[in-house]
Amino acid sequence: MQRAILARIGYTLVGSTLICVGLGSGAAQAGAMGGASTTSTTAAAQAKGTFGPKGYDGIKLGMSVKKAKATGKIKHELHTDNGKCSLWEWKNHRDRVVYTSKKFGVVGIVVSGKARTPEGIGVGATKTKLKKAYPKIKFDKITHQGTVKLPGKPKAAYTFDIEDGKVSVLYLITVAEDCE
Repeated sequence: MQRAILARIGYTLVGSTLICVGLGSGAAQAGAMGGASTTSTTAAAQAKGTFGPKGYDGIKLGMSVKKAKATGKIKHELHTDNGKCSLWEWKNHRDRVVYTSKKFGVVGIVVSGKARTPEGIGVGATKTKLKKAYPKIKFDKITHQGTVKLPGKPKAAYTFDIEDGKVSVLYLITVAEDCE
């Protein structure tokens, strides 16, 4: 669940906005995904508005595609080139997407709005605050993304896009996925 994966399936990030730019052979796809700020309603197991560690707004990592669709919260957008995975948009929140695998179910949730992790990290948090909240975070020297495995959930991780020293996009991902 990195920028490269989003790019492969026709999305790019402009600031903290996800933009659908088309697939592979230049097929144009219209539609911006960003800008809307919302207050979420969440599953009972999560505090209101909390992004992770199990999921976000009723969509959980590892949930089957069928169960994720049954929530009524997402709509299908695109398939990956390998046909194994899909990108879904939240119906009423254009600042969120879900990434699914036929084999592993929900493998990623991406947000660029007002979501916050249990440690209080969200869009706009400084890199310093991110390091304090997640001392074991590792930063990629090329993309500048920060990734940290979730304590007590070794099969899941947060990844944070960093622009101008601040978090611009949050990813909740599974370690196992077959989408690349």
